[in-house]
Amino acid sequence: MSLEGKPLVAAMCVGQVGNLLPHVAVPAIMAQYLIPLWKLTAGEAGLMASSFAVGYMLAVPGLTALTDRVDARLVLLVGSLVSGLATLAFGLFAYGLISAVLIWATAGMGFAGAYMPGLKALTDRLGSMEVSRSITLYTACFSLGVGLSYLVAQLVADRLGWQAAFYVTALGPLPMVAVCSAMAPMAPLGSSRRVLDFSPVLRNRTSLGYILGYGAHCFELYAFRTWIVAFWAFIAARNSGSTLVEPITLSVISAALAMPASIIGNEAAIRFGRPRAIAAFMYMAGRLRSGGRSDQNRGGKVLRGILLGQSPDGSQSSSVTVSDGY
Repeated sequence: MSLEGKPLVAAMCVGQVGNLLPHVAVPAIMAQYLIPLWKLTAGEAGLMASSFAVGYMLAVPGLTALTDRVDARLVLLVGSLVSGLATLAFGLFAYGLISAVLIWATAGMGFAGAYMPGLKALTDRLGSMEVSRSITLYTACFSLGVGLSYLVAQLVADRLGWQAAFYVTALGPLPMVAVCSAMAPMAPLGSSRRVLDFSPVLRNRTSLGYILGYGAHCFELYAFRTWIVAFWAFIAARNSGSTLVEPITLSVISAALAMPASIIGNEAAIRFGRPRAIAAFMYMAGRLRSGGRSDQNRGGKVLRGILLGQSPDGSQSSSVTVSDGY
């Protein structure tokens, strides 16, 4: 019996959380383990951590367009497997900057085949169900998965060593592999356009606005996710260790806050209009995040700015992701 309806949505959410288990494994342990071990500069560490997003960026246009020609379930299956295997390879074979960048970029390419194709595989099978709220629930699980990625990677690294953090998080995509095997096959509608034909997108000014807005949002979001652990360790050092929470706690809480915010953001977009909601959440995130920018010795104020700023961040993610129905 194949998954469908609400059980499918629930299973996809569980699989999504699993696929995100490797997501921030590198940023989570970078400051404490990888930077001193490989004697990396801040720029080199940033290059290593961002290689995941670079791999994602390079692969996602082709892999997402491919779902118009083959069942998105198959793209999701392969992407999940590549993500898990690349994460395992990082623990086994990464021994310096170059190898880490190449392997972690491959993991990002795998995630490119898992996230948006997963959303396509879900929406193709929703039928008459309410698409907007199902998509929001799926995308809201992104934040839960990121929070668990921070938590698991740091806990395992502290107890078993940094390589073990990658061995354990590499198991995360396995639930999504199981979900793919339980989905009914579905023939795509097909397309006569070339796979990388972006001309319809470039002609659609409404979509371009959402794309540029989401790009601006991701610019600050991934800077936050990449450096939050290292940044809070710096704040703790400046305050002689007398911060209210540890880096691991802050990283998990800040990620978890974005999950309910994503749901609230979509509801606000439905009620008040998507452009208005997105503009409001982006403004709030910028104002709240900038509150502690010059107060490195005042941990409480910085902490408040980080946690309050994370809520509108999550809200704008969901508001943009479900724009124009997808």
